[in-house]
Amino acid sequence: MSQEFTSLDFYKVDVDKNDETAERQGIQAMPTFQFFKNGKKIDDMRGANEAKLREMIQKYAK
Repeated sequence: MSQEFTSLDFYKVDVDKNDETAERQGIQAMPTFQFFKNGKKIDDMRGANEAKLREMIQKYAK
């Protein structure tokens, strides 16, 4: 999806290797997708629902 939505930055964090980051961000389920704008979290999504993920990405790509 990162190649499709080039106006956004995508990051992947291995929570097993970055447990402090996971705790700080409140990650309690896998997968969790978080959306940030100007350094502030604006939304998140838990679960592997590709259609919903695409919908959210399209919403914030504008």
